[in-house]
Amino acid sequence: MRRALLPRYSDSNMRPLLPILPVLLLGGCAHYFEPLGGPTANLRFVSLPGNKTEIHALSEARCDSAPSATIAVVGEALRNETGQGRSVGMPLSDPASRTNASEIAIRSGQAFAAQMKAAQGPGPSGVKWAYGKCSKRFVLNPKEGMNYEAQLEQYNGGCTLNVFRISREAGTYVRRLADTEVTRCR
Repeated sequence: MRRALLPRYSDSNMRPLLPILPVLLLGGCAHYFEPLGGPTANLRFVSLPGNKTEIHALSEARCDSAPSATIAVVGEALRNETGQGRSVGMPLSDPASRTNASEIAIRSGQAFAAQMKAAQGPGPSGVKWAYGKCSKRFVLNPKEGMNYEAQLEQYNGGCTLNVFRISREAGTYVRRLADTEVTRCR
């Protein structure tokens, strides 16, 4: 009779792994990890006017996918949140509003989906209304080497999401709507 060539595990062999087991099990679920190689594009998330906004990658590159990895939590009154103020060196960055933004690298040539979910917050000074909470999703088909910016803007009665392509024209950087590369989810 032949013996299986499988390793034998005992309690003493597994004991060194116990302290890091939660990290191994939850590490991939908790935060977004940028691509380690291959062609990429850059994506900046911006929350206007700056209420607490959670940004999540979607589990699949479809509008109806479940939120998965947390990319960032941004907002004017927040400090030291996940991914808040992260920079990958994109052009047209406003250093004064880094608390409202986060930049990441994403794989180009394949669809990327995300959700931006803003909390309720006070309206502008002197008005008697507040910004309501809102959530918007989008799917981006990024091109290699390009820079994109997703802006979630809250207003009295709702919010809107715009995704811009940042490119160099006549020696200066400009923002243009990236309509041909973006699907706005309903």
